[in-house]
Amino acid sequence: MFCPKCGKKNKEGAKFCANCGAELKRRSNNEKSASTKEKALGSQPAELQSGSKAKNEVQKSDGSRAQKVQKVRKNAWMRWTITIAVLAIVAGTGFFIYQNNQAPSNTKSNSADYTATVNSESESSSSSSSKASSSKASSISFPKSKVEGTIEDAFGDISGTTSVYVSPTDSSEKVVSHNGAQRAASNIKLFIMITAYNAISEGQLNLDDEYTLKDSDKVDGTGAIRELTAGTKLTIQRLIDYMMEDSDNTAANIMIRELGGMDAVNKQIKKMGATDTKLERMLMDTDALKSGKDNYTSVTDLGETLKKIYNHQMISTKYDNAMLDVLKQNKNRTKLPHDLPNEATVYNKTGEFDDYGVENDAAIFGNTKGSFVIVVMSEDGQRNEQINQMNSFGSVMYKGLLEENE
Repeated sequence: MFCPKCGKKNKEGAKFCANCGAELKRRSNNEKSASTKEKALGSQPAELQSGSKAKNEVQKSDGSRAQKVQKVRKNAWMRWTITIAVLAIVAGTGFFIYQNNQAPSNTKSNSADYTATVNSESESSSSSSSKASSSKASSISFPKSKVEGTIEDAFGDISGTTSVYVSPTDSSEKVVSHNGAQRAASNIKLFIMITAYNAISEGQLNLDDEYTLKDSDKVDGTGAIRELTAGTKLTIQRLIDYMMEDSDNTAANIMIRELGGMDAVNKQIKKMGATDTKLERMLMDTDALKSGKDNYTSVTDLGETLKKIYNHQMISTKYDNAMLDVLKQNKNRTKLPHDLPNEATVYNKTGEFDDYGVENDAAIFGNTKGSFVIVVMSEDGQRNEQINQMNSFGSVMYKGLLEENE
């Protein structure tokens, strides 16, 4: 134990200090406990400080972890938000595309229903063009009652027999008046041209093939080839052009022979389904005519044929367009197209035979609003009267269907 005065260490149990003689008092257990406690407390601050630091570190760590968790949650929320937004956009776009893709189908269905109603009121057609076009209504208004009234006004009081066909090019709707087989005159050349282009498409004939003209080929009537000298070389294309643009009879007869004769042309006519049309004699064959043979067609056969060509349903797009180009160059515009405005597009083929009072015209009229087929065949009539009424009828129909059409 230590002396409280001098601080010398004395033996355990000594009552007086060996150095200064001061009395040495023994500490009670309570004091020892307190001393021990003080020592313990003396060493505790460092531990507490360490613990405090650790606690602070833990708190900092916990705070950092909480921030990280919060950040992760925030990032996850943002990712979900973006994902949902993208899915919404994709779904909306898909729905929009689906609706747009459905629209044509619905439109087609509605058009088919409308056309079915029209077909129930219209004459049935044997041509494939009517079947193809029945899937949609015409792009132009076609008031049948007005068309019928216009036909009656134009031809009801003139002499002879007059047949009429009017139909939009893109619909099976039509008005037909007095359909039946009539003298075709030069309108039969339309079917010769079709037979030629069909043979060309099958490789049996070539537009560049040349034919050498003979004097025996030449016949009277319309055309310029009869004025050419024998030995003149003419390509198949040139012969077709002469036959259609100038209505050349010599060219028509040469083409019939080059195609294999009248049977070949009639085979093509039958294939087309033109039931009122038949080639029975060569052009200007008066002997055959006297024996009762002639060439026949009808307004329906001509009308449906033009519609097939216009809609590329006759041979192919290439050759149907070639035939339209030829028809567009026809020089005779004295009948149905006579009073049309300059901006009108016209494809036509005429026919006339004065001995039988025949005046025919088969045409397609068009402008930016649409197009329609118009055919008039008149026989046993008076030429001036027939042509004047055709002029008027063509003009009224053009204005009514393509100019006043809303």
